[in-house]
Amino acid sequence: MIDGRGRAIPGDQLLGLFAQQVVKARPGAPIVADVKTSQTVFDRIAALGGQPVMWKSGHSHIKSKMKQIASPLGGETTGHIFFADDYPGYDDGLYAAVRLIRAVGEWRQSVTALVDGLPASIITPEIRISVPEARKFAVVDEVRGRLEAMGADLNLVDGVRVRAPRGW
Repeated sequence: MIDGRGRAIPGDQLLGLFAQQVVKARPGAPIVADVKTSQTVFDRIAALGGQPVMWKSGHSHIKSKMKQIASPLGGETTGHIFFADDYPGYDDGLYAAVRLIRAVGEWRQSVTALVDGLPASIITPEIRISVPEARKFAVVDEVRGRLEAMGADLNLVDGVRVRAPRGW
């Protein structure tokens, strides 16, 4: 999705926008997002009265978790947004576009204004470090061990996610 200023709207921010619509209709609903989602989106879901659920990255993981917990909405930073409130529960770009149009009509704001109203967040590209296949899990375990020794606030749902006062 692109706003009126030509800015691409990151997938996790789209999820935050759609959460506003879904949680209004279903207060307390669990909303599933992948571990790469910005903390500002999880905080927004909670502030709206929803229940943010962090889960593994990947299309099939998000869909599966949504079914397990009867979540009406889920998404990934990749832009896959899964609707299960009044749609069968899978991602569809055209349907997401229609839902955004519907939200714009309901809120009587432009997409640009909606994006301007979101907290600023920074998304870095995925960084892949070449590691021999036989060592990849050992590397993650070593990093996790060092972070645990430092007393870091960790989420281990899919690899290692670290929360710090200035970000994650």
